[in-house]
Amino acid sequence: MNISSMIEPQLVAAIERCVSGYSSSRQAGREDELFLVDLKVKNGGQGRRIEVLVETEKGVTISQCAALSRMIRDEIEESSELQGIAGEAFDLTVSSPGVGGAVLHPRQYIRHAGRLLRVHYRDGSGDVREVTGRLVQVDVLAERRPHIVLQPEVRGRRKKRAQVPEAVDIALEDIEKAVVQVEF
Repeated sequence: MNISSMIEPQLVAAIERCVSGYSSSRQAGREDELFLVDLKVKNGGQGRRIEVLVETEKGVTISQCAALSRMIRDEIEESSELQGIAGEAFDLTVSSPGVGGAVLHPRQYIRHAGRLLRVHYRDGSGDVREVTGRLVQVDVLAERRPHIVLQPEVRGRRKKRAQVPEAVDIALEDIEKAVVQVEF
């Protein structure tokens, strides 16, 4: 997760409670369980703008975002401490990460299996490398070494005759940035 340390911990904790409370109240399976991807709080005119990004392993629906938004708004409005942090006229947006966005949470890789990703990672010598490839394996829940495997794309005109490059196994801890590539 990419949640800024500048955001008040009480607000982060309240939003995390709402996200986990929403999932458990729906008694969803693991693939339908909402998880918090990112949280941004920006100062505005009279209040703050709170942006919450959530995801599931299968994708988030508009109705899930709307229901979670109501839960978070109720939580903030019922607490004078949270209302003091958010401001009287706060703006709340709950959505899922957009297509072509960066992968910010390890569980997002599960959702993007089979898609094309561009990944910047540190190799064994500490140098930053870049690879664009199809996400063919995801093991983000492993206790030993959470990792992904990318099958690099063959570029250029000679795709049919080109030698298939070796798959690249990347530990999550070595990933600097991963972005889902939009395909047409």
